[in-house]
Amino acid sequence: MVNYWVTIENTGTTIPSGTIVLELDPAIEFVSSEIEPESIVGNKITWAYEDLMFFETLTIPLVVLFPVPDDVGEIVTNTVTSIIGIPGDEEFT
Repeated sequence: MVNYWVTIENTGTTIPSGTIVLELDPAIEFVSSEIEPESIVGNKITWAYEDLMFFETLTIPLVVLFPVPDDVGEIVTNTVTSIIGIPGDEEFT
């Protein structure tokens, strides 16, 4: 098991709320996180956040299970997306 984290930072001029989506490489398994996910579907883990102030960061510590030692040297790719809800707008960007 490996300690891992996802961090986002508000470098803008609004105070957004939104969703963080972590898509893990198929070779990596999600074990747990300090902040409970909104959903886990396959290798996509989703968290919601509210009112991220100017220059504030949000870090989500988590634990993942990396591939077995036989896979050492293999490249794995994880993707993090932050979807920001625009106040008063029904769509996300």
